[in-house]
Amino acid sequence: MMGSRCGSPSWMLFSSSLSGVILKTVLFVPCVSFFVDFIYASVAFLIVIPALILRFGALYEGVYPTLLLEAFAPVVFIFAYFWFVFASNSVEANLLVFYFSFCRLCFCRGFVVDSGASRYLSGSVFHASVGVVSSMSALRCGFSVFGFYFFDL
Repeated sequence: MMGSRCGSPSWMLFSSSLSGVILKTVLFVPCVSFFVDFIYASVAFLIVIPALILRFGALYEGVYPTLLLEAFAPVVFIFAYFWFVFASNSVEANLLVFYFSFCRLCFCRGFVVDSGASRYLSGSVFHASVGVVSSMSALRCGFSVFGFYFFDL
């Protein structure tokens, strides 16, 4: 979604570059409102969406074409925007957070140590092809309640 190289349309619209762009918070509510509309449309076709995946990828590394999204920004987005819009529209869904890069432990620790954001987590998946194994181990052992899953090691 916001921080993903694959989810670039919203910030490419306001920039001529793939890097060094900060997604304006004014776009957070429209982004989340899209999910609300999608869930409502799915219900009309008897399709139930029990969980959503938010993808925050390559959040800080300059070697990737990336949005400049610090580790705390996804926590703010989920706690202050995502769940506010969902609650306002009476939408219930579990949340699965997907991190594309696991180069830095702070990316996901920001979620799990924040009591506000972590209560919405139903699990997390980490693409760890460029990751640090010791960080992965520390996170999985220290926060086993979240059921972290690593793939593409």
